[in-house]
This record gives sequence, structure tokens and C-alpha cells, in this order.
Amino acid sequence: SWGKWHLLRVTLPPCRFHLTLHYLSLDSLVFLSLIMPIFFKKMPRTYIRKTKPPEYTKEDLESAVQAVKNGELTMYRAAKTYKIPKATIYKRVKGLRGVKSSSLGRAPALPHDVEEKIASGIKIMEKWGFGLSKKEVLETIGRYINANNIKTPFRNGIPGNDFFSRFKRDHNLMWSQILLCFLWTKS
Repeated sequence: SWGKWHLLRVTLPPCRFHLTLHYLSLDSLVFLSLIMPIFFKKMPRTYIRKTKPPEYTKEDLESAVQAVKNGELTMYRAAKTYKIPKATIYKRVKGLRGVKSSSLGRAPALPHDVEEKIASGIKIMEKWGFGLSKKEVLETIGRYINANNIKTPFRNGIPGNDFFSRFKRDHNLMWSQILLCFLWTKS
């Protein structure tokens, strides 16, 4: 019932609050169930693209720019013919914009082959019973970056949580196995 007090063991991460064996009313339980997701969940990292990719090909853009540079078409006529925005053609003709790469989005922080080498090394260590903790994995990657003078956007040269979750997902690393192996070998 609503007026009674209930014994509840509430275990929360020690980062902000730490509650143990408190008598809480049902009202308090309802309040905690509403407020806890705000404090203890991470922000969602699912990216939703807000703009559409261009509907023209790279070859169409190059031929439109060449036609304008050669004087065969005006910018307006090239935009209508090739169905490319006039501003895009203008920027390419005037040299205000370089040639875009074929892939969309930000360039990766580490080259793909480097990530593959690191992931295969972690998998081998895990197979042999020497699993690394998350902190050790990130520090190892940071040392590799510093030793090879690789330019990255990481703060202090060490990757963060988002990099690790993407790295783990992309390379099929089973963190539970790595962690169990780590706990077993460290004790």
C-alpha cells in the first residue's frame, strides 16, 4: 500500500549518490524510479543523419566544373543540366572548396590496419589468458599513438569511452570474456 514503508537495498554507482539499506516509502521508490535514469544512463550515441546525401555523382560534378571552366556552359546552365546546386559548382570553379573524399563523415582517428593489429593482439592475449582491462587497452593504444607520432583528436593522446565502445563493437571483442580473464589472472 502507499502509506507503508518498505525495506529496500538500493545499490547505485558511487559517482553521485550511495544508498544502502534505507527505509523508503513507496512514494520515494516511485520518485527514485523516475529520477534514476536521468543520473545514471549515458547519453545515446545513435547518430541520425539530418541531411540527404547528394544525388549527383562525383563524375557529374567534375564534368560540370570542367564545362564551366572551358566556357561551354554558364554556372546556372550547368547546375540545371547536371542537377547540382549552383553554389557547389561556384565553390569548385573558384577553388574555394577542395575535392571531397568518397566517404562521408569524419576521418577515422586511427588507420584501419593499425586498429586490426591492436585488436588481433588483444584477442591473442585474451586467448592465452592475459586479458586486459578497459583502462589498460586504452593506455596501450595511447602509448602506441605517442610512440608512432600519430595525430589524433584524443585528449592527452589517450582514447576515451566512445572510441573504446566503437572499437569493441567493430572488432567483435567480447568484453565479458576479456574482463573475466582479467579478473581471474589478477587475483
